[in-house]
Amino acid sequence: MQLFTQQVVTIGKVTPQHIEMLGTGFFISKNKVATTRHVVGNQSEGIVILAPHINDINAYQDTSDNRCRPIQAQIVDIDPIKDLAILEIDGELTGRLPEIGGFDEVSVSEEVGIFGFPHSVEGRRVLTFQKAEVGAKVLLNSNGIKSKHAVINIQSRPGQSGSLVFSPRLN
Repeated sequence: MQLFTQQVVTIGKVTPQHIEMLGTGFFISKNKVATTRHVVGNQSEGIVILAPHINDINAYQDTSDNRCRPIQAQIVDIDPIKDLAILEIDGELTGRLPEIGGFDEVSVSEEVGIFGFPHSVEGRRVLTFQKAEVGAKVLLNSNGIKSKHAVINIQSRPGQSGSLVFSPRLN
């Protein structure tokens, strides 16, 4: 689980007053981050990722510490049907990358873990871990295209969109 403290990031947008936190993303390659399209919209202008601010998930995260290291990001791909966006950053992740998989290998009722930043849109950047179960696998039809999705039984909060969902069994 320590691995995810460096791979899960906050997505933000630079405004004249501050950096507005929009949601969560995670590295899928050394310089690319996946998030949801509804977090970033369609325009790359001002989009940044906030570099990880903790090294240990068990450390106390200081909610009054509002320092951040923004890294410029550009939207390089959007899939509005599946609500996905891929960002490319100016720089590289130096740590290990997560293995990317899908829900084909995960069963309904199986436990999954989620790392994200719930409440980040309210100004609190706290990397949070939650456990949940896969409640169902569904095919959602959007514009005549069916896409595989999973229903995750979780109490979701604003800012958590784009979180990393992982299978402890599959690592």
